[in-house]
Amino acid sequence: CDKGFDALPDCSAKRCPADCNHRGVCMDGVCICLGGWGGVDCMVARCPNGCSGHGECSTSSGQCVCEDGWGWRDCSRRLCASKCSQHGYCDDGSCMCRPGWQGADCSQPESCIGTCGGIERGECLGVNGCRCAPGYAGIDCSRRTCAVDCGVNGFCNDVVGQCECATGWSGEACAIRQCPNDCSSMGTCTLAGTCECVVGRGGADCAELTCADPECSGHGVCSHGVCSCDAGFAGERCELFGCPGVPSACSAVGICQLGGNASVRGSFLDELSARCSCPESRAGAACELLSCPSGGDGRSCSSHGACDPRSGTCICDTPWEGPACQSRRCPANCSEHGECNGSTGACVCSPGWAGALCERPGCAETFGQECSARGWCNVHRRICVCEKGWSGAACEVAAPCPSDCSAHGTCTGRGCVCSSGWRGVDCSRRDCPFNCSSHGGCSPAGVCECDAGWKGVACEIADCPNDCSRHGRCLPSGDCECFEGFTGVDCSRHHCVDDCGEEAGHGVCVAGECRCSAGFSGARCERRTCPRRCSGRGICVNGTCVCRPGFSGSDCSEGCLNACSHRGNCTPQGACSCGGGWRGLDCSVAPLRLPGCAPLCAERCEQGCERPAVRTSGGCIQKCNEECIVRCELDGEASRV
Repeated sequence: CDKGFDALPDCSAKRCPADCNHRGVCMDGVCICLGGWGGVDCMVARCPNGCSGHGECSTSSGQCVCEDGWGWRDCSRRLCASKCSQHGYCDDGSCMCRPGWQGADCSQPESCIGTCGGIERGECLGVNGCRCAPGYAGIDCSRRTCAVDCGVNGFCNDVVGQCECATGWSGEACAIRQCPNDCSSMGTCTLAGTCECVVGRGGADCAELTCADPECSGHGVCSHGVCSCDAGFAGERCELFGCPGVPSACSAVGICQLGGNASVRGSFLDELSARCSCPESRAGAACELLSCPSGGDGRSCSSHGACDPRSGTCICDTPWEGPACQSRRCPANCSEHGECNGSTGACVCSPGWAGALCERPGCAETFGQECSARGWCNVHRRICVCEKGWSGAACEVAAPCPSDCSAHGTCTGRGCVCSSGWRGVDCSRRDCPFNCSSHGGCSPAGVCECDAGWKGVACEIADCPNDCSRHGRCLPSGDCECFEGFTGVDCSRHHCVDDCGEEAGHGVCVAGECRCSAGFSGARCERRTCPRRCSGRGICVNGTCVCRPGFSGSDCSEGCLNACSHRGNCTPQGACSCGGGWRGLDCSVAPLRLPGCAPLCAERCEQGCERPAVRTSGGCIQKCNEECIVRCELDGEASRV
């Protein structure tokens, strides 16, 4: 074919200059260049958007060389000085500083906030901000720091500057395991969090009384730390026969009784039937133990506690107290506005106060009952609103007894005195327990209708809002103690346990979970992410894509077309360098063959051979039946002429 035409059957196809340098498509001798390239042979690189008028285009690479103060691929964005000093972000050439920083490049701390907490917490250094004293931190020195690392078992409370330990841990640095119930003050807490109990105590919290010999020598049963010996045996371990005692039988305070009602004081008799008869203040097989007081009913510790026979003192059950556990404690000490009835555990309020805890102002009392139990108290006006048939400041003035007191009371000159369980001017209405604890109204049927926030048969139980949303524990005060991860008066709001990196702009806490900002991921938004996950063509290393061979760009999205059809190499500029005679943008065009001649050889063959066919003025030589001569090698094939 003549110069400028391809070797098709009739040499009619026009060739493009340099085959468009693999950067375009040849159409009837004219190069149609790919994006970013131009010129008759697609050798001139073009820059995006003309570099926006803020830079020069490098025709060799097709990349913009931006002027100072401009950046991005097309020089369209203004740059900020020193990347805003890592204390802000760039917005069209201007630094937008984070709280606490100022200046054109966000390098200067803001002037002091407030007074830096006062002279004890810090001092103001002008534009350099607050310099906090030891033990304080924050831009205004408002946060307390802990003197020690609270470790993984607690966190630093920056309000008081002390570690707050998780359940089961204690100590200044939350490094000491707590023992259950502090070993009940009857043992030593080990570093492993277990109790080493004193003699006579046992159990996980040393609260159980134990016997010196749990088997009681096989002659008794251990109960509450004391061996109860079988008949004929005595001693702390039931190891003695007859009447034991130190220094003499029955400890010299009791009478040793024998079978047949025979007895002798202070003697030791080797008789199986001998028993000690102890005085009221003593107990035990040898009268060696001290008895505990009773509450007047003859029962030890009033049956509301356990007797410690070694000291003769009662260990009272909750909520009982007193030497004989005879008094019931009242809640909240009756709010300091009343006295506690030890037999019932109910508060007897002082005049002018009412409620189960004497916690609210009330009306004047008569006969120990608010409004004489014949009306209700208007707590805002502190006056009694009397029932029909009654009057007076305390509803104490009665009309003649109506309905003969309904057979549920006694008529007096002052009206009906109702029997227990009945109320009303004519004793026709059933009474409610504990007057509904002053937290509700009593229905005619004698059932308490509790006010909002209270529940129970007598409205005596504080009702926490929304049952603490099942995310907390309801306290006797009616307040919620929220579980970890929740907050609010009803524990309905989530809060994040971990820091989401909010101060660094990595994320925010939403519904108890960290919602990460763009460019960050992880449970605490601690990991930097890569754009478009590196397009699946590389790996992400600390927020930067490391691309696989053949790919480039911030997200590894730039590369050669069709991977050069696996017939060439991808250059750093994203163009295919084909081998073996293959051509085209993606090396998909097969080597040309002349009719009757061998395939075209590559232009870099030895001896300057350019083509296997011999060109003459008459065109391509057609006969190819002469001896095979190696002119150019192509994949092991030989060219013949």
